[in-house]
Amino acid sequence: MIDLKTKIKKACQDKGINIQELAGSAGVNMSTSGLYAALANNSLKVTTLEAIAKELGIPVSSFFGGAGASAGLDEKIGFLEEQLADKIKIMEMSDKVLKKNDYVINYLSEQVSRIKSRYKELQENFSNMDRIYDEDLADGKKKTASEKKLKMLREEITELRTKINAILSE
Repeated sequence: MIDLKTKIKKACQDKGINIQELAGSAGVNMSTSGLYAALANNSLKVTTLEAIAKELGIPVSSFFGGAGASAGLDEKIGFLEEQLADKIKIMEMSDKVLKKNDYVINYLSEQVSRIKSRYKELQENFSNMDRIYDEDLADGKKKTASEKKLKMLREEITELRTKINAILSE
């Protein structure tokens, strides 16, 4: 059990005041008998304990644990503060990464739009070439060297269409 009475008396001695002066101080504002009764029953309110610690100029943690408990607590608090600072840095870095990812996604979306637009133009060109080829055949023109080249080009275009559709469907 924590002996608050002894620890508060010791802190008062270190500060050069007595319990009566502590009780009547503006920060604590209790009767001396009320403070003694609360200390005897270990029934101090947290706010009163905080006011006492503030009046004595010591951390509340000094009332708990054995010798050096406050130093150990300070080390733990320091460690937790470092961890918090590290987590804040990680969150800031994550925000930067997310912003860069957004930039990359937007850039890629624009590129995909450009490719789709260019693909549409190519499809129109392919359709025009098909129409011209079909019109030439319909006119009954005899197959010349240029028509053979046109036929080979049409086959290459068909292969290209297949490859483009495969890329776009991924």
